Amino acid sequence: MNGTIPDLLTRFVQELANNPLTNRALYERLAETARELAEASSACVLEICDEGFRVAATTGDTRRFDWATFAIAPASVLVREVLDSRRARYTNHTAHDPHGDPRRQQPLNARPLALAPILLAGDVVGLLACINTAHGAFTDADLALLEHLALHGTMVLRSNALVQQADAVANDTRARAAAAARAAHVNAVLLKTACALAGTTTPESLYRG
Repeated sequence: MNGTIPDLLTRFVQELANNPLTNRALYERLAETARELAEASSACVLEICDEGFRVAATTGDTRRFDWATFAIAPASVLVREVLDSRRARYTNHTAHDPHGDPRRQQPLNARPLALAPILLAGDVVGLLACINTAHGAFTDADLALLEHLALHGTMVLRSNALVQQADAVANDTRARAAAAARAAHVNAVLLKTACALAGTTTPESLYRG
């Protein structure tokens, strides 16, 4: 581990505070920090999408799966527990899960696995995952650290969503203002034309000819 746990957490929080991050950049920092904190062989963020799970950020052995997608069903028991409870969970015996996907377990030699949900507006939008650990098995302390990281991720996602909403409102307001200005210009031209016609038209001219 490159630094103590408080040092790593402080650095992580400072980076979030000092640098506006896209969701992708946020996921990368979450995966990197989680791997260091848990002393895991690899870590990744699984983003929930229409197709299932997308590997949105990877470190270590999971790099080979970068941006790959996997169906949610059938999901492992651990994944279903995290999705249903919206709480972090871990297991140190993934090989015994009959619902585990061998495409992920065998290439990674995944045994201990820890997952923490990333929430947005109360919904699980992603999973922060750590695979294997240098101290042999994940603990409740590891899980608490992952939950802490995921919570910070949730706050950044919420902030990004609010910024996008504000931008959308601002763009809509500008568009409405531009449309109103165009309408006002057209009305002014029509009014000016009507006034000009009224000033040059007399009863005699209307019935002439």
